[in-house]
Amino acid sequence: MQDVVLNIDNKEILNEILHYSIDYLIRSTKHKNVSLTKLSHKFGFSNPDEFENAIKFISNIYRQFILEMISEAELLSHFAHFNADFQQSVLDVFSVRRTEMEEFLIIEHNSRKSNLLMSFDWDIRKILGTSNMASLHTQITSLILNCKTPNSTNLKTIHMELSREQIDKLITILEKCDKNLTAID
Repeated sequence: MQDVVLNIDNKEILNEILHYSIDYLIRSTKHKNVSLTKLSHKFGFSNPDEFENAIKFISNIYRQFILEMISEAELLSHFAHFNADFQQSVLDVFSVRRTEMEEFLIIEHNSRKSNLLMSFDWDIRKILGTSNMASLHTQITSLILNCKTPNSTNLKTIHMELSREQIDKLITILEKCDKNLTAID
């Protein structure tokens, strides 16, 4: 892996670049509306491609470090041209954003082969008439599942309408799953 030499003498600029690299890694949308050209000039890069390569390189180094593919010494060796204070910034930014990176990588891993539930919403409605004439007053629960699909950043929305019996069955199944997962831990 080719090192990217950052000619930076300002610690605040370095920290911004490191944070931006982590945003790139976790696919954050914080800087979505800001062009690479504008950011590259802000951070002192000669062109957007140079800036993008630096960001990709740093995010890849952080990914390897959090996955324990490289040691702290190997991480810092990629920033050997920096003084000790700047190298400490590399570690400090990593420490501050570690949880975000871990959460992203876990979600990324878990959603590789199947849908992963990211969030859900529900509501209960009283149906006054259905095609089933036996019951004119029925409670229906609408359940909306937002799932991350494999190899995509988009969420897939699954809508369900469930009766009281179906909800009870679903809850029983989920409790059984939770019990089995707890037993594994």
